[in-house]
Amino acid sequence: LTFRRQNGPYREILLLISHLGFIQHGRRIADSASAGICKVTRSAEGRYEFVLPAAIANHGAVEDDVNDHFSKETACVRNEFMQQAEGRNLQRVVNELHDENVFIYREHFMGYDADPLLDEYYFQIAWSDLRSEPGFDSFNELREFGGITYLKYTLGAAFIISLCLKHEAFCQRMVKKHPEIRMEDILTISADRAGLIASIREALNLVGRKFLHYTTTTEEQAEQIYEIISITPRNADLLDGAFPALPCIIEFANGGVVKCLAGRYRQMEFLLGALRRAYPREYDAHQQLREGSFQTAVEGLLESSFPDLEMRRNIRLRKEGRELTDVDLAVIDLQQGHLLLIQLKFQDVTRGDFRVEASRMGRFRDESVRWLDTVSLWLSSTDEQTLRSTFRIPRGMRINRIRKLILARHHAWSLRSVSLDDDTVFASWNQLINAVQLMEQRQGDFRTLNGLHAILRTYM
Repeated sequence: LTFRRQNGPYREILLLISHLGFIQHGRRIADSASAGICKVTRSAEGRYEFVLPAAIANHGAVEDDVNDHFSKETACVRNEFMQQAEGRNLQRVVNELHDENVFIYREHFMGYDADPLLDEYYFQIAWSDLRSEPGFDSFNELREFGGITYLKYTLGAAFIISLCLKHEAFCQRMVKKHPEIRMEDILTISADRAGLIASIREALNLVGRKFLHYTTTTEEQAEQIYEIISITPRNADLLDGAFPALPCIIEFANGGVVKCLAGRYRQMEFLLGALRRAYPREYDAHQQLREGSFQTAVEGLLESSFPDLEMRRNIRLRKEGRELTDVDLAVIDLQQGHLLLIQLKFQDVTRGDFRVEASRMGRFRDESVRWLDTVSLWLSSTDEQTLRSTFRIPRGMRINRIRKLILARHHAWSLRSVSLDDDTVFASWNQLINAVQLMEQRQGDFRTLNGLHAILRTYM
C-alpha cells in the first residue's frame, strides 16, 4: 500500500509502540539486575530503584571486534566483485530489471513482477549473509529435525531473507521511479500463507539442485519448514523474554502472513530457537556431536598453519585408577618440543539476552576453571614417564613446555575475570583464526605454537 501517511493515526500508533517499548525496556532492566549489571532496591513505599554503575565494561568487545572484522571482510569480497566489469554489468542488469518490473497498481498498490535473475541474485546474497551469521554452523547439514535436514531449514530461512532484500530493493527503486511516493508511506499488507508455503517448496527445489546432499522437498515438508522459520500463534512463546529474536515472517491469522523486514538480522537465531523448541531431543542429541566437528576444524587449521604437528584426541587423565578429566585435543610441536592442551567449548550463541548470557557464561567460566585446576594438579603430580605415555609423545622428543588453551566456538570472554597463569590462554574460534592470520602477515612461514600463544595472550 502507498497511502499518504496521516499524522493523527500515525501518532496514535507511535504512542502505542512506545508504551510497548517501555514495558519491554523494563524487562531488559530487570534482567540486567538479575545478571548483576545493575542493582535494584525497593523502598518502604514499594518503589523500585535501579542503580547503574558509573561504567559498564563490555567484556566481549574484543571478540565482537574480531567478528565484525570477518563480516566486513566478507562484505569487501562481494563489493570488490561488484566493482569489476562482470559485477558492474550484473548491477546494471539488476537495476534495469528493478525499473522494468516495479509498478503502481490501482493508484495505491505497489507491485513487482518476478524475474529468475533477480530471484537468484537476492538468494545468493541472503545465503552468503546467513552463512556468516553466528550459529549457522551449529549442526551438520545432514542432521535431521523432524525428518527434515538442517540444510533445508537453512535454505528456507535464506529464501525468506531474499524476499525481504528484494522487497526493500523494489521499494527503493519505486520511490525513485515515482518521486511523489515517500518511503515512509509504503505499508506491507498481508500475503497468503498457503501461497508462501508453495513458494518455499518451489524455491528450495530450484536452488537445492546446486547442493550435493539436497533431496526434493514435498508439500508437507515445506509446511513443516514454514512452521520453524516463522512466528505463528502456535509458537508465540518464542517471543517470551526481554530480547527475543523476531523472524522475517509473522502469521497473524489463519491464512494471513506479513513480512517483517528487520527480521532478517536475527532469522538465524530464531531458526535455532525454533528447532530447539520443536525438537528438543534431536537438538540435544545433535549438540553432542558438535565437539567432533569442532576438533576436526581445529586440527585442520593448526596442521595447515604450523609445521610438524601431531594431534591426539580425547586424552583421559587418570590418577590412581580414577579418571579426573579429559583433554579434547592435545597438540604436539615436534620441532619446538611444546605440548598444547586444548579444552573445546561449543556453546550456543547469546545475543543481548542478559539473563541467558549471565547464566551460560558463568557456567562456561566455572567449568573452564575446574578443568584448568584439574589439569594443573595432574601435571604437577605426574612423572615424565606417565606424561609421555598418556599423550603418546614420540620417542626421543623432549617436552620443553606445556601450555593450555580454552577454545570456545563463540564466546570465551568470561575468563577475563579469572587469574590465569602465564601458560594459559583463552580464545573464541574467530580469535584463533585471526591470530593465525596475523602470524602469517607478520612472520611469513616461520610460525610456532609459542608465537600463537603470545599473540592470543596479548589480545585476550
